[in-house]
Amino acid sequence: MKVYASMVINGSGGWGDGFPALWFCEYLHRDEPGREISLYAGGNAGTALTWGARLRGGIQRILNRAESRSGSRGTEKAQSVPFRSKLNRGLKLLSRKPFHHSDFIEKPSFLAAWLFRPGIPSNYDEILTTHHFHTETEQSWASPPLRDPEHGGLVPPMGAEPNSRDLRKMLRMDLNAGILNIMLKEDFIPTLPQLKPMVEAELDGLPEEYVAIQLRSRDAGPLGLPEPTRNHLSGDDYRKWAIDFLHGCAEKWKLPLVVTSDFLPVEGLDLIDATKLSLWAKIKVLTSAKYTYVVHSGFGMIAAAYRGLNDVKLINPSRDGFYRNPPCLLFSNVSDPDPPAQYTVSPPGWVDQALDWKIDFDDAMRP
Repeated sequence: MKVYASMVINGSGGWGDGFPALWFCEYLHRDEPGREISLYAGGNAGTALTWGARLRGGIQRILNRAESRSGSRGTEKAQSVPFRSKLNRGLKLLSRKPFHHSDFIEKPSFLAAWLFRPGIPSNYDEILTTHHFHTETEQSWASPPLRDPEHGGLVPPMGAEPNSRDLRKMLRMDLNAGILNIMLKEDFIPTLPQLKPMVEAELDGLPEEYVAIQLRSRDAGPLGLPEPTRNHLSGDDYRKWAIDFLHGCAEKWKLPLVVTSDFLPVEGLDLIDATKLSLWAKIKVLTSAKYTYVVHSGFGMIAAAYRGLNDVKLINPSRDGFYRNPPCLLFSNVSDPDPPAQYTVSPPGWVDQALDWKIDFDDAMRP
């Protein structure tokens, strides 16, 4: 049984969108070791694009812009400067090497092969699909804007146009409800892959024991849409809270503090800045800490999963954005008082039972 899976998600840009595919691959291999799983292990959004895909997408955007600028000469002049700026940024993007996880980790034993471009659907018996309920997006940069025939959501990037038979090969495992079901109902915990030596070298000099903290000064809605932010505090209120929170951590734990994102110098604290580390080095920092604090984000979910859902606390969560993905139930200070037999999901992709989850918001604002 040959399976095609992709960490590159057509239409979605966050790291938290792609990692569930890696975890599902390990789960599927555990369930049926005979599966031959090939994983397209590129990055998120533009980091995964090949030069050819970037060039095709850039040309198409130029043509679209040219068509939209067929109005008056005055309008064209007004738009010319930002257009040239965007074109220059696009040309710089062409020279950048696409991200691939194989540059940072060894190929896990449960994978038959790394893929460096989208799979040809006719070569596989099953196509792992994680975003089949995610319908609210206009992005389709990774492959033709295909939709799941059953639920209307996104299908993985494909190296050739699938036919109706290919679309019947979908192995649907939702990145939200599916992750909750295998981790909470079946006690599945993903295995942290072996890091490449250069990534291990990034971690030299870290203290033996420390507390890891993921900060985020601002959170946008999904894909820039006017959805509730997942941050409770932002702006000046956030800055004051973050400084107080870091002081509280130092006083409570009496351990070095390692900050993996949005580093904030604080007078009187000797913080360790880990924001320049590579993706997998940051994951190792968050998962190896004595205790870990994360914001409501895909990166926070990755840390929680590899820590076995233990000792990873959600901080600064928004009440209004609490239902958004990734599912908050993966964090150790969130509970479900009446868990269902199975978690389910409906378009546009939120877990149906999310409104029943409980979190002490006051507790989540302090160490």
